[in-house]
Amino acid sequence: MSKHVLRQHLVELPKDLPFFENQEEYVNVRHSCIFDYHSFPTPRQQHIDCSTHLSNVPFEVAATALERGDPEAIIDLGLRYSTGCTVSANVEQSLDTWEAITNSHHPYALPNDKLTPSVLARTYSLLAETYRKLSDIAFDGFSVVRAATPLYPDRVLPNGEDDEYMPNGFLFLSAFYAEATVAWGLVSPAVLNIARHLIRAGEPQKLDIRNTPRYKRFVRLWRAYDTRQEEMARERRVYEAKTARAPNAYICAAQGCGITSKQKKGLMRCAGKCPPERKPHYCSKDCQRRDWGYHKHFCKPDSQIDHAAAESAPIPTDGPPVGLGGALALDTDSPTIDWNVLQPTVVEGPDRSIEVPIPGRPGETVTLYSRNLTPTAMRFMRDVMAAQVAERAGVGAFDGA
Repeated sequence: MSKHVLRQHLVELPKDLPFFENQEEYVNVRHSCIFDYHSFPTPRQQHIDCSTHLSNVPFEVAATALERGDPEAIIDLGLRYSTGCTVSANVEQSLDTWEAITNSHHPYALPNDKLTPSVLARTYSLLAETYRKLSDIAFDGFSVVRAATPLYPDRVLPNGEDDEYMPNGFLFLSAFYAEATVAWGLVSPAVLNIARHLIRAGEPQKLDIRNTPRYKRFVRLWRAYDTRQEEMARERRVYEAKTARAPNAYICAAQGCGITSKQKKGLMRCAGKCPPERKPHYCSKDCQRRDWGYHKHFCKPDSQIDHAAAESAPIPTDGPPVGLGGALALDTDSPTIDWNVLQPTVVEGPDRSIEVPIPGRPGETVTLYSRNLTPTAMRFMRDVMAAQVAERAGVGAFDGA
């Protein structure tokens, strides 16, 4: 089974902090492309830093970056064009802007003394992510043609006409720039995502894309990807060893819940008289109440357990989690669903997770991590996706757990 990771963040920002149109996308792209995957500011700090910067440097000032020859300002200007933050989105303009750093023939090409490894690495990372997005657009059916520009007469950009070769062209350019990013000393989240994207692109044809003549040249990219995979494998082994010592402490005991935590403090421990090695943990009071009909037979010292009654105790069957108001259906207009359960809280709680199936990708799941979504909301999201998977598989209606 293939697994992916999705981390949900919700942060409370200062009430007087300006928030610009498309700032969320600006922060997300900057986070993905500018920082090494090992170390970056918290989401809250990134929003504060970006909002402060956008306030202090209005677009009228940012637009003069090329004339000023300021590499940091050029990176920022391209990022604004790319995300549509403080200016209308224009992918062509963003590419032209960044290539003042990477193309020595650009009318505003920077001198070599301004091309530090950090500047080059971050620019290549942004170019790699932009071309990956263009590849996705083309693969999703938005065809492209060669779109001439004053500076690059052969540049390919989305333009709505058929050209079956361009998606792969974009993907290759994405890998090329990702390789350059690593070569200049940066392994950004975007770089790792591009490597995963390439591997996944070959899977439908059972193609080992990293060993094809076209892509095996990107040695640094594959080495960075392998290093991250090894790190994740070590992290999993550490977690599995920890949970093996106290398995009840890291997963909600309620049947069908599925909420887990990497830390014991992420779940609530039963306060009854059951011994520590048998003590169940729960993600919420709702799950504890739902499980009580079963656990009450065991919530006592070993010597006091009525084994006959305990063995006949019914294990709670899978059913809709408390608060959803009935069996889950895909009809989003259904009056039986309480959509208020999806409302997150800005107060960060413990870091919890749940496995969510991915529609259209049999056997694949994404691990959703969140400090803000309630357990009920996380289960709801899991069950909506499971319902879609079941519907695509033609197995009929799904009653959420």
